[in-house]
Amino acid sequence: MVFAPLEVEREIVIPLIDNKVADGDRQFRVALRQPSAGYTVPTVHAPFVIQDDDDGFAFETVRRLADGRVSLSVYNALPCGNLITLEASSDLQQWNPIAEVNACERKLRFEDNS
Repeated sequence: MVFAPLEVEREIVIPLIDNKVADGDRQFRVALRQPSAGYTVPTVHAPFVIQDDDDGFAFETVRRLADGRVSLSVYNALPCGNLITLEASSDLQQWNPIAEVNACERKLRFEDNS
């Protein structure tokens, strides 16, 4: 992006896809560099956040911990107040609840405590 002489403001357009998939907020930064001769630009890296407006979940990480337990991180886009139950099954027939959390946090972490 190039500023014209005496131009002090520019618009950055970021097209978004409303895909109905909760995949978390997106962050980006803007930095100004290489000012014209005779001008200085402060070193500022302005952070911006595009908030995800979709409902649901997106799995972030599944890790096996050193002690053999499993840790699951989930991005949550459900409204606060919903109770979320994580269930596990070894045969896809019998499901057992292994954790419950309130959906007030954007990032949820479940750990197998068995």
